Amino acid sequence: MGSICVENNKQISATVTGGTAPFTYNWSGPSGFTGNTQTINITLNGNYYLTVTDANLCTAVTSGFLYEIYEPFIVTLQTNICEGTSITLDVNSTSAISYLWSPNAGNATTKMVTVTPAVPSSTYLVTVTNDIGCTAVPSLTVNVNPKPIVSVTGPSTICVGSTTTLSPTTGGTWTSNNPSVATVTNAGVVTGISQGTASFVFTNSVTNCPSNATTPITVNAKPAVSITGPSNICVGSTTNLSPTSGGTWTSSNTSVATVTNSGVVTAVGPGSASFTFTNSTTLCTSNATASVSVSAASAVTISGP
Repeated sequence: MGSICVENNKQISATVTGGTAPFTYNWSGPSGFTGNTQTINITLNGNYYLTVTDANLCTAVTSGFLYEIYEPFIVTLQTNICEGTSITLDVNSTSAISYLWSPNAGNATTKMVTVTPAVPSSTYLVTVTNDIGCTAVPSLTVNVNPKPIVSVTGPSTICVGSTTTLSPTTGGTWTSNNPSVATVTNAGVVTGISQGTASFVFTNSVTNCPSNATTPITVNAKPAVSITGPSNICVGSTTNLSPTSGGTWTSSNTSVATVTNSGVVTAVGPGSASFTFTNSTTLCTSNATASVSVSAASAVTISGP
């Protein structure tokens, strides 16, 4: 009968040649096993013995050894992962001599294989043969959580001190890849800090899976402005501001002083006024200049005979 491997729902059957039918069968095996049919079901490993008797009471005896069930299994550190994550699968068997993984593992023939499971789950199988010829096909299912879907819902170009918005606005945490350029709240509100670019990643608080980075947000600097002429002038006099081109100037108090886009300030009435400059390319507005003070013109009278 030789030696074979025990498998789930394994049966062995006696094949008789010669002799005179009918035949009787007398099986014995491990743990007191007995049987009297031509085919028997087996679940235990060990030696099995068979005596066959024909109609003339002639007997034949045979035996065989059945190896224990071969049960290798697949090992991995993670069975719940995030989309895009690669993991290593390893066959846990000291007696294995050959491997054949399923097509979604590249039909690899190695003990270990690195895979990137797909959403929502991937099942991997490997056919393993040990050093006595027993074969088993363990499997492993890996559950895959999708990456969060993110987008820039506000302007993609902002100024220092301005804001824009991202989606989603709840359910996780936002991080900036360049917080010195732009910060972000968990509600997806981005604030420009300095000139440059930044992108943002959202991590779902339930799955702990991070998104891909958003498209970059560009932060433009505020224009640099200064008073290049006197800061104290009289009604009817002028002073100058910088820059003198590339945008528009605005006065905080046109009843005190007006300003041209060339940065020429004209005093109109007593008081004080400050000025802001908006860059025509970036549309970013400067901080206000220091105040320009305007004094009333002196009243002069001439008296004589």
